[in-house]
This record gives sequence, structure tokens and C-alpha cells, in this order.
Amino acid sequence: MNKLILIIDANESYLQKEVKLHYNEIKSDNNELKEITEWANGLGEAISLFGIKPIYHLKLRNNEDIKKFAEYLKKRAKDKWWGHGVIITSTTNVGLKKIKEAVESNNGLIIEKKEPEVIKQEILNRYNLNKETKSVVSYHVGNDYEMLLPLTNSLDKLTKKEQKELSVEEALILMLEQEGEVPPWEIINPLFNEDIKEALLMYNRIKEHSHPLVIMAIIKPKIEMLYQAGILYTLGNRTFNGIAQALELNKKNVLYTVFKMVRKTRYENLCKIAELTNDVESKLKGKSVEDDNQLILKYLVQIYALMNNERI
Repeated sequence: MNKLILIIDANESYLQKEVKLHYNEIKSDNNELKEITEWANGLGEAISLFGIKPIYHLKLRNNEDIKKFAEYLKKRAKDKWWGHGVIITSTTNVGLKKIKEAVESNNGLIIEKKEPEVIKQEILNRYNLNKETKSVVSYHVGNDYEMLLPLTNSLDKLTKKEQKELSVEEALILMLEQEGEVPPWEIINPLFNEDIKEALLMYNRIKEHSHPLVIMAIIKPKIEMLYQAGILYTLGNRTFNGIAQALELNKKNVLYTVFKMVRKTRYENLCKIAELTNDVESKLKGKSVEDDNQLILKYLVQIYALMNNERI
């Protein structure tokens, strides 16, 4: 188990998260984490009056901190100066050569700066999210892996089973940080209540903080529900309760909207809406269009027309 660790990344929030992760891996009952910005003789052997042995987070904030620590290591690099454990962090690689050599010579662990996509996948892989939620969250954050940190703080408090059961909507709620940010599912009500003007306005607000694929991931399950209800209705299951039971739906407000739509929209149009939804999602995933936003806007207008039995 490595008790001497150097972590390098430009993102301070990510570094703090990694420090806690590695501290939890190496700590024992008589340890505590202490943050410092400068190393001094004797810190590695320090023990409190209550027998607590500190594991230090040595936070190298700038070039001056790095230079001072490198100078210290010139004399002590081969000693077991880190004592009970030290996790060193730096937001830059500049000036770390001597520090890296000291960590390597003592069989310590060095975690170099990685590509954002790699870090994002490493963070997501630590949790037991279901495939759909993981995929949508990944698209939502893009390369900005710092957006994941509010979510991970909540996931850390959940069991593996609870993580697996987390829905797309719940995950995105946990990631909302900016005041006034519109969650992607807000597009559903105006769209299914045939208020196309409000739906387009809502989309333009949502896209400021989200990815088109995330919005599609919110819309698609509702379209699939609409399509399945349409099949049942066409086959003769034409009661509200009958469709609710067949689809195992208990949200009456959602089902009422679906039931209203299948009663007024021709079955062939419901099929076209489902096909169009799959086609648009495929184009977005394959990045086969130059303008994702124009594709979504056109899609919203088209399914609105189909819901109203108009030609497209």
C-alpha cells in the first residue's frame, strides 16, 4: 500500500476529491488527514497527545512551494521522511522533477495529469450507475469532469444498489449547480401538451447548460411510452386503466398525457415519431450533422406536426 503519493492535475476540486479517495485507502483508525503547504523536519513522526498519527496532504500551491519542497528533498530524499503517509498535490508539472525522483526512489505512487476524457471515465467507473444514466451523464459533462463532482459527493453516500437505481433525471438534479439553470426534463410538458412555441423556447434555455444527446435521452423514453401505448390502443386496449396496467405506469399525470395523444394521433404517425426519434439520436451519436441544435429544433417541429396529424 502506497503511503507516499504525488497527484498532478490542473483542477483543484478534482485534486481534493482524489486526496480524500487515497486517504480513505491508506488510513487506519488512529490516523487523521491534515492539510499543510510546507514540509518541516519531524512532521512524519509526529503523534498527538491522543495517539493520532497524521497523514498529511501537502498542497503545493505555487512555484515557491514547489521550490522549497524540492530543496528540502535534496537532503532527505532517501530517508523515510513521509512517516505515516503524505499525499502531495500540485496543479502544475513545472519544477516537479526532483520531487518525482524522490517519490519514485521510495517506491511511491505518481499520478500524472491525464486527458479529461480519461479522468471522466475513471470517475464514472468507480460507481455502479446503470448504463442509461452513465451514458447520459457522460454526454452531459463532455470534457468538463469537474461537473461530476457534485454528483459523486451524493453517490458516495449511496449503496451500490441505490446507485444502480438512480435515474437520469435524479442524476442530473444532483449535478445542477448554477442558479437559474433549466433541467432538461422541463421540455417534456410543453412538447406533449402541444405548446411548440414554449417547447422551442425551453430548448434554447436548456441547451445553454446541456448537450443535445442529454435532451434526447429525456425525450426518448416518453416517445417509446407513447409508441407502446399506441400499439395497445390499435390492438383494442382503449381504456385509461387498461393501458396503465399494461405499461405498468403509476404516474397518472404522465399517462393522462400519453392517453390523450394516442386517442388523437394516427398510429402511422406514432410510428413515424418513433422512427424519427431513433434517427435523430443516431445522427447525434454518430456526429453526422454539422449543427446539432438545428437538428433538434427541426425534430421538435416535426414531431409536433406528426402529433397533430400534419404532413412533414
